[in-house]
Amino acid sequence: MSKLIVLSNRVNLPNKQSPKAVAGGLAVALQEALAKDGGIWIGWNGQVVTNISDMPDTVNRFVTEQHDKVTYVTTAFSPIQYEKYYCGYANNRLWAGMHDRTDLIVSSSEDFSVYQAVNRMFAKQLQQIAQPDDMIWIQDYHFFAVARHCRDLGMKQRIGFFLHIPFPQLWVWDFLTYGQTLIYQLLDYDVVGLQTQPDAQNCVAVIEQLLPHAIQITQTNARTLISHGDHTTLIQAYPIGINPVYIHKLASQPLSDLAVLKNLTSTITTILAVERLDYTKGIPERLQAFAAFLRRYPQYLERIQLYQIACPSRLDIQTYQQLRQQVHTLVEQINSQFATASWQPIIYQEDPVSHDNLMPLFRQCQICWVNSLKDGMNLVAKEYIAAQDEQNAGILILSKNAGAAHQLQQAILVDPTNNDSMIEGLYQALTMTKQQREQRHQSLLQGIYETDIDTWRAHFLADLTHMDKPNNPITETIK
Repeated sequence: MSKLIVLSNRVNLPNKQSPKAVAGGLAVALQEALAKDGGIWIGWNGQVVTNISDMPDTVNRFVTEQHDKVTYVTTAFSPIQYEKYYCGYANNRLWAGMHDRTDLIVSSSEDFSVYQAVNRMFAKQLQQIAQPDDMIWIQDYHFFAVARHCRDLGMKQRIGFFLHIPFPQLWVWDFLTYGQTLIYQLLDYDVVGLQTQPDAQNCVAVIEQLLPHAIQITQTNARTLISHGDHTTLIQAYPIGINPVYIHKLASQPLSDLAVLKNLTSTITTILAVERLDYTKGIPERLQAFAAFLRRYPQYLERIQLYQIACPSRLDIQTYQQLRQQVHTLVEQINSQFATASWQPIIYQEDPVSHDNLMPLFRQCQICWVNSLKDGMNLVAKEYIAAQDEQNAGILILSKNAGAAHQLQQAILVDPTNNDSMIEGLYQALTMTKQQREQRHQSLLQGIYETDIDTWRAHFLADLTHMDKPNNPITETIK
């Protein structure tokens, strides 16, 4: 019987999470995707150990655990793999570049070779466990090369790839060392999924420009087929979703985190912002805009409060250390400038909030502000909408640069780099009538239900299954 095998860089083992641990959007989405029919989830367990081999051929390093319907197959990284693959090429180069922050790219000449070695290590593990009829679903920028290594190992299984972050325009690829090699390797996947239609268009355009004589592009509606040698790859947008029914159920439960509860006051409008402490999330820009709002609209002093939850990550990377210090300084300055004896404008928290507590927190906060400078999708925006009480729905302020903005048009869309846009967006949220809030909420909620996590999973896997068939529909040859 065919099974689904998922590979992502990080795997959150259910029994290894602390009570306050909070999974990222990708991890939550994959857990939901696997929960229905089960499968195998492969990846890094988050540990770095010195007594483990750097060699990609070491597959007996993997540990298997079973939880409900999901089999978890995980490994630790060696210090070199963590430094060169994870911190180096994947995050200091690919993450930075693919979010248009080429100014932050830092990596050594060895990073790419270790990136390839880690991709091959996971490919060899897939070879060990995959049966001929299994479908393999590779997740995100850490693994552009896995399909190439799988094919080199003789694997014929259907292999799909989903990129959770933005696919940048051509100019960025000039800064991504060995970028053309990655694009070649990408075409060994059967299906390449992107978050939005602009991402899919960027992907096709980059392939067309970097490999002009090696491919043939065929298009039908929003589907693009790229033939490379005797292999065909489908390029298409599959906007990732959430489980709105489950989110709404969680949000209906009491908020049990006492540390969070003490930060909520019934007489003050709470503006919630929750994300990883990452330079793509627009945290300094939000803080500066919030301070500017208080100066422009002083009548809101002591009436509103920004509750900023920023969970530190990747602190082994200098850019993230510097961002953390910048955010701390801004919070201190703003609170020092505006605080009174009984009120401070910003509550800043780095301790994570568990998913079970985050959903009722969403419901209790009147405004959620997502300010990403660039974001593949942003599931916080969708979760906030799903968590609301329909009779007293909160308002979503959403960066126009988040992938979610393509679907959530009834949110208050702002430019995260423009103070006036953010200030007036916040003012609009604070002055909106209950009827206006409810109308917007109903429209947003309908879209979230129509493109939920089951739809994302079903559409992608249906296309991956279809690519196993010899006759693909082709209507118009472009090149």
